Amino acid sequence: MKKNILLTSFLIITLFCISCEEGDWKEPSISKVPIYLLSEMEGETPFEIEVYRQQNLMIENSSSKLPKLTSFVTREYSDTSNETDYSVGFITDVQTTTIEEEIISETIKKEYVTVTDVIKVYTIIGDVVTGEGSLEIESTSQKTYTTREYVLQENGEWVMTENDPVVGDQETLLIESNATVMQEERYL
Repeated sequence: MKKNILLTSFLIITLFCISCEEGDWKEPSISKVPIYLLSEMEGETPFEIEVYRQQNLMIENSSSKLPKLTSFVTREYSDTSNETDYSVGFITDVQTTTIEEEIISETIKKEYVTVTDVIKVYTIIGDVVTGEGSLEIESTSQKTYTTREYVLQENGEWVMTENDPVVGDQETLLIESNATVMQEERYL
């Protein structure tokens, strides 16, 4: 009995060792890409911003405690940085839609739709040697309001009518902050 247990244990250990041989592993296709990292910002700015230099991408971390990451597609990226100065600019667009529903009766309901378009123009300047820099965000928002009315027909189908959109006032806000600007690389 002891011989059977020892023989079984020996076979299991041998199989385990043989199966753990190193093989050729495929290299992952993950590469590092250059970014600009903005940190130590003040005021109503995000805690940290990563601007991807070769992709149309910006990632904001809006919290210093728990990361709250939001990514944005960038457009009109401009980088005229040189050996001594950072000079970067780009634009992001965000659209949000909110719908409030009001039930008038069993056969009539209304939806109040608000579409908010926000265009942010970012300007980053800084000193390459010291990392001291600044961030300027010009944020322009425009709201559009629409009302939809749904009426339940006798055949059981809802028929929708929509009012012409009403464009609200345009609001512009300028946010400025000192920041630490650095060049780094991140996996993408």
